Amino acid sequence: MGAHPVLLFSQTKLLSGHPVMKDSNTIPMEAREAWRVPSLPGVYLIHQGKVPLYVGRAADLRGRFESHVIGTHNGDLEVAIRRGGLSFTFWLLFTQRELEEVERQLIRQLMPRFNKIRFAGERDSRQDKI
Repeated sequence: MGAHPVLLFSQTKLLSGHPVMKDSNTIPMEAREAWRVPSLPGVYLIHQGKVPLYVGRAADLRGRFESHVIGTHNGDLEVAIRRGGLSFTFWLLFTQRELEEVERQLIRQLMPRFNKIRFAGERDSRQDKI
C-alpha cells in the first residue's frame, strides 16, 4: 500500500490538543449512512482502516458526504469509495478559521493518499493505488 502514516484515532494527539478533535464521529462510507452526518460545517477524513485517504472541509458535511458517495472530483478517491470498505470520520467546527486550520494540520500530519494539493503549494505526485 505504500509508505503512508498510520491514522491515530487519538484525536487529541493528532492536532496538539486542539479541543475540537476530542469529539469525532465515524461511520461507514455508504449512501444509506448519510442521515448520520449533520448538515453543519466541519472537517472530515475518509480512511480505509487506519490508512488516511482524503481530508476535506465542508460548510455542509452531509452534502459533502453525499457528493463523495455519488461521485467525486477526485478520480482515485471515487474508485476507492466504489470498492467499499471505507469510513468517514468528521469533526464539527464552526468558524472558517478553524475549518482551514484543522484541515491544513490534518493534511500535513496524515499525508492522505488522495489529497492532490498540499499546503506547501506543491502538488502531490504519488501514484499509489489501494
